[in-house]
Amino acid sequence: MGRAIGDTSALYVGMLGRIAAARGDTAEARRIDAQLAAMGSRRGGVNTLERAFMASVLGHKPEAVTLLQEAFSQGVAFNIRWRLHWFTDTKPLRSYPPFQKLLEPQG
Repeated sequence: MGRAIGDTSALYVGMLGRIAAARGDTAEARRIDAQLAAMGSRRGGVNTLERAFMASVLGHKPEAVTLLQEAFSQGVAFNIRWRLHWFTDTKPLRSYPPFQKLLEPQG
């Protein structure tokens, strides 16, 4: 990887970051994380959700949960919350109490 990605969608960039994280290429994952963070909140939280998935794959549980919370506040569809435990990228979080609390019904 290591090449400039340009102005592509947050999903595409995030997918590259999750692949890098799964391969153990922490430097590339962090570079892509910075690129996603630079997109700001104008992506409806999709870029932040992708960052959360990368943090989870890298084993950074507190960061992943914080980013998931940010993604929800930035507009990621609420109905994704109850499906998070199905996603492969959240597998490292499944036994993590703050993640379990995040999945509890709100309100």
